[in-house]
Amino acid sequence: MTEENSENKIYFTNEEFDQIAKYLLFSKDVKRDNVIIPRLLGQASMKTKDEVRVEAAFESCTFKSFMSCVIGKL
Repeated sequence: MTEENSENKIYFTNEEFDQIAKYLLFSKDVKRDNVIIPRLLGQASMKTKDEVRVEAAFESCTFKSFMSCVIGKL
């Protein structure tokens, strides 16, 4: 951060702004918000990749729309 004016605004140089943009766009660090595992009565365990894929497929709008058409016609 290079300069501050009387209103306490911070200005970046072009090089600093490029470094920030590269970090935000191309960073390999992945923040995972869905790692929290609630612990009820038993032992807590992580879901496998297959379980996550199946859950995502069942919760998708495409699957729900398809199933509503199929079940609605019964």
